[in-house]
Amino acid sequence: MLTGLPTLLQPKTAAAGLRYLVDRNGGKSGPRISNIATYLPTLARRLDVSEETVTRLRKMAAKLRVTQRGMSERNREALRAFDDEEAVKALLGLPARIVDEVHKSGRKTYRKAKLIQTALAIELLLNAPVRIQNLASTEVDRHLVDLSTRRERRVHLRFPAHEVKNTVDLEFPLMVEAVDLLDLYLVVWRPILFEEQDSPFLFPGKRPGRPKCTTVLSVQIKEVVFARTRLAMTAHRFRHAVGKIFLDRNPGQYEVVRQLLGHKSIKTTIAFYAGAETATAARHYAKTILGIRHHERQLESR
Repeated sequence: MLTGLPTLLQPKTAAAGLRYLVDRNGGKSGPRISNIATYLPTLARRLDVSEETVTRLRKMAAKLRVTQRGMSERNREALRAFDDEEAVKALLGLPARIVDEVHKSGRKTYRKAKLIQTALAIELLLNAPVRIQNLASTEVDRHLVDLSTRRERRVHLRFPAHEVKNTVDLEFPLMVEAVDLLDLYLVVWRPILFEEQDSPFLFPGKRPGRPKCTTVLSVQIKEVVFARTRLAMTAHRFRHAVGKIFLDRNPGQYEVVRQLLGHKSIKTTIAFYAGAETATAARHYAKTILGIRHHERQLESR
């Protein structure tokens, strides 16, 4: 009988669960099974499970590891929406529009507070495209690092390697808009949402001392984005979207995206975005050709 997460993370129990998933998948691992197995040792560390157990879970994950080559067709199709500049503007400007909407209403209700919370989650994903597990588990005093000076308010979002899926340290300086929204949320709106004022989490869950469930937070983000932009955006898809938006405007600069997303290898980044850049490369090429033609016509007309 399962009595909690530590029980689920015991090697025998975890092995049985993973074996069930493998059997259901025709006797082989897959990207989703690999992701689950990879996350188990990270979760075990957060719950202070013994180092021996963490090591055994890592060995299981290594046996089931599957490396997905490139972006799934489903995600690639969804990102084609961002070939439209209006869709890019709609997503990037969404947090500010939500804040304006709430302020104009003049109401400080639970529903409005939840909207501000969602706006902050979206703003953070645009600033720091981390996985939903990291976003949901963000602790105010541990992951949000205040580096302010007398002249400037500066905050970094930082996750140590052992809390990140591929064990890479992540650190993101937050933009001014993100810091302003963060301060607004913490001072004005977060107290409306939660009775547990001493919770360490930026997004506290209903259970005392626990963060908001990743599924709940992800659905919350997805529904608000779709309702206001008609864009199909899961929390994880933000990682793909910010990469595409940047590369469309800076073709070939994979190293920036690699560091932003925390990929260990540049090959991973290229495999994800090379195909998605084809249309953009064609547009840059066409712009160059049209520029040459226009220049030649100007010379001929003189």
